[in-house]
Amino acid sequence: METLSFDEITEKLKPLWRKQHEELEKRQEEVNQRSLQLQKTLKKDALAVFLNRWNAVVNQFTKRNGMIVTSMEVYYALLKRIEGILQRSEATLDAEFDHSERDMAFHSQYDALLMERDGLEALHKKALMTESDGRTVVGLFPEESKKKKNSLPHDEYIETLARLLHTPERLALFLRYFVEYTYDAPNPDKDPLEKGTEKSFGEHWQTPEETLSRTENGKMLGDCEDQAILLREILLKQKKKPFIVLIPADPIWHATCVSIEKNENGKFDVFDFGTHGLDRNGSRWGVNQSGVTVGVGYGSAPPEFLTGFDTPKEALSAVMKKYEHWMSFDMKQWNANPGFEIARDYRDRESDESGKKKHTDDHIYVAFEDLPKRYVSEVEVVPLPPPE
Repeated sequence: METLSFDEITEKLKPLWRKQHEELEKRQEEVNQRSLQLQKTLKKDALAVFLNRWNAVVNQFTKRNGMIVTSMEVYYALLKRIEGILQRSEATLDAEFDHSERDMAFHSQYDALLMERDGLEALHKKALMTESDGRTVVGLFPEESKKKKNSLPHDEYIETLARLLHTPERLALFLRYFVEYTYDAPNPDKDPLEKGTEKSFGEHWQTPEETLSRTENGKMLGDCEDQAILLREILLKQKKKPFIVLIPADPIWHATCVSIEKNENGKFDVFDFGTHGLDRNGSRWGVNQSGVTVGVGYGSAPPEFLTGFDTPKEALSAVMKKYEHWMSFDMKQWNANPGFEIARDYRDRESDESGKKKHTDDHIYVAFEDLPKRYVSEVEVVPLPPPE
């Protein structure tokens, strides 16, 4: 059987990722049209029930997956739930509202697409975590630690990740394949975004060690700031100067990891890593003009995607722009007085009597003019492995 390299598998996956996202967008348009048709037809009481169900499902999914729909898997699950709501309401109306055959046809075609994609993604995951010798596959931390009789230092494992994930795309794929967004709430049925429930919600900022060790079903568990903290550690090992940006949201803020680089042309590239995937120079979902680059979405990018920006401010503005649509982030105000709430290094936490680091979400405001000298790194990361 032909052995494909990581890059060869990526090229085979790109059209499948693109096709998957296009099918989901068409599906969303179809269910939206069905919703509008129903709203024009349903009587008052039935309409209220339908809208309540619809809004409850949308809110549940977006809140439980990092304030946004974070992946195509979540996107598809959301559309399936909405489809169920549509079908129940359509069943009370005339036969012309029966879309059951079309629904079955869509799922049959989509499942076939997923089977092809999943087979390649299994190879992709393995290739992503394979050392340059072509034989050694690195597992998650608990697995690797067992190989060394539970004596593997976390720092050594993070160095291994920094070496393997030597491009922004590979780092974003690591999140996609090996991290599952999970709230800190001890009671998953309690809405963590309901006002007044923050204390019972139990928000906790995990250290990189905690995130690496907290695994289930082959994935690490953590929410936005947990992922951002781990990403920052990996990027630091690559000689970058990343920082964790806190985006205002009510009542719980969003955290993401940002890295600015001065490229070989003297311009500035910015990388925004987080629960949304990878945003490079303002390309939402990690996508450029040629199509899907990391399999987390599909869209367009500004012209500077390939060349970089003239100033760090222009670069940062490009990635910050998306947050005004997701959260209570005032882009005009930021452009007038740019700056960030930045999470303090987790190492600054105090320790309790047992030596364990205390929980803190301490952060500081950093004015923009202080960012370039503190957080802009020159292009040069860990040495690339030999060509595959």
